[in-house]
Amino acid sequence: SMMSNEGAKVFVGQISLDDKGEAPDEEYILNIFREYGNPEIVRYNTPTTQRKGYAIVDMRTKDEAEDAVNQLSHRPTAAGLVIKPAVVKREGTVGGVSERKLFIGQLPEHYGEADLQALFQSYGEIQQCKIHHGEKGTIGFVKFSTWAAGEEAIASLNGHALDH
Repeated sequence: SMMSNEGAKVFVGQISLDDKGEAPDEEYILNIFREYGNPEIVRYNTPTTQRKGYAIVDMRTKDEAEDAVNQLSHRPTAAGLVIKPAVVKREGTVGGVSERKLFIGQLPEHYGEADLQALFQSYGEIQQCKIHHGEKGTIGFVKFSTWAAGEEAIASLNGHALDH
């Protein structure tokens, strides 16, 4: 698939089962975003009776993603859904193979490397953990020993508040 523009992805959280106890289909989610561009679902973790679902939607351009987030986050059609920019992304490539490194934005100020390690170690062996406290907030980098561990972490944590 073509490389997407940076910042073009939108996170949709708190997706619930409908009145009949069924998970909304991808079409339902795509329809919410269609008036803002040509959306594509990158990942859809369907809701169950135990937990809410989430989706990551690629709007293809950063402008369209921002437009969708700004409009939808104040709108009754998106009732109950959490819609915001997707902040977890893979980055870098090594020798043609995607590196197993995640970038984590919007971390709590007090977070340290041990906190980050604790948050991510259940997904696989961590090779490197770094925290950077900057003017724009606290960010972290976690590098796993396997690509699958990074994928698993993205699937489970994307869009979750990390400050509890």
